[in-house]
Amino acid sequence: KVGQFRDPDLFTDCVLKSQKDKIPCHKLVLAAWSPVLEEQLLKDPKCKSIRLDSIPGHILRLVVDYMYSLGEVIVTPDSLDSLTKAAEHLKMNSLLEKCIKQSKITVRNVLLYVSLCEGSVLRKKKIECLQLVKDNFIDLMKRPEFNDLDGSVLSECVKCVSGLWNVKLQAILQWADCDRENRCAHNQLGNVFRNVDLTRCSLLVL
Repeated sequence: KVGQFRDPDLFTDCVLKSQKDKIPCHKLVLAAWSPVLEEQLLKDPKCKSIRLDSIPGHILRLVVDYMYSLGEVIVTPDSLDSLTKAAEHLKMNSLLEKCIKQSKITVRNVLLYVSLCEGSVLRKKKIECLQLVKDNFIDLMKRPEFNDLDGSVLSECVKCVSGLWNVKLQAILQWADCDRENRCAHNQLGNVFRNVDLTRCSLLVL
């Protein structure tokens, strides 16, 4: 029934904006599907629009399609990674899970998915990601996304590599150096060393 109110824009009371795209929506629908949008609407119940410029317009339309079709959306393979990022940004867990299950893990996107595959439902995908990380670890270290990994995810990636202790140490120090103040001050670096059993090496660094 909800989807019937969308096409003619019946009773829409909010517009999602992304760059040049404007998508009329219903606040109730947005809040029901996304905790992020719900929080924004609770802070300003009278707002008439929400800007989401970090999400491309055509991807935002897919997100809205998903909301109004009650959990169904048709996605082309070339849009899947971007839709996954949008679902993560909006904390839409059901959409995120669908995207991850449909995803084809490659060297290009493995650092995105290894960070998102949590829980028993996605365990198979997580194993697939870690195997790809293991086989391409040195090349993945050169990618900008490598230094944005959460400390716990970095630990998993480093632990899955056999031997190569010098490379592991280099990877951890490279990661720490990108945000040295926070990652050292909050003991993230020490936790990574302990998690991957490189404590002795950490004493030389810390």
